[in-house]
Amino acid sequence: MTAHVNHLEMSGLRLPATTRDLRRDRIGRKKFHDAAYDEGYDTDTLVYDCFFDPVTETVKLICPPLLNFAPILEEAQFHVDGRAVSIAQIMQLTRGTVISLESGDGQVLSISHRLFGGNLVIGRSFVADLAGMNGVYTISRNNRLEWIIDWLRYYVDVHGLQAVVLSDNGSTDYTPQQLGDAIARVAGLRQAYILHARYPFGPVGGA
Repeated sequence: MTAHVNHLEMSGLRLPATTRDLRRDRIGRKKFHDAAYDEGYDTDTLVYDCFFDPVTETVKLICPPLLNFAPILEEAQFHVDGRAVSIAQIMQLTRGTVISLESGDGQVLSISHRLFGGNLVIGRSFVADLAGMNGVYTISRNNRLEWIIDWLRYYVDVHGLQAVVLSDNGSTDYTPQQLGDAIARVAGLRQAYILHARYPFGPVGGA
């Protein structure tokens, strides 16, 4: 039996690079803010993904740390299928932010601000599909396919892994289809979700 592989496009929003007021503040210690840091740092992504959560009946926005973007969101207007909605909760996490919108289900989220605007397709939550499964989540970029297969086989054999959610952060060494085909060959794995995270990978190390 081969794993069922699901390819998922993330519905995000990047701010226009032409507006200097819409640059995210840099994080970490200043001594690491060199040219390589600036080249890899994501200065303009406001939202990574957008989906409807049937448990809370809210639209969730998965975002990077807001930092100086917080006031921008407070000024923005949100509409779901043309219906005005408001922010119910902003949850700050260690490496990101989750924003919940009081809305109910819908197809398209529109965000408008005096400096920018955009439409996001509202996806669905896949949490129920993974209920009861032993799963793992990881982020990957250009890791060798052989290494990914060996890593998953270890978790299947030693920990009884049944499902994997892998965010592929813009790999260039192989295509999404090649990645999916490799994961599908891992015996014992039942479900695989590949999130195509087409965003800057970010600086690594002491930043």
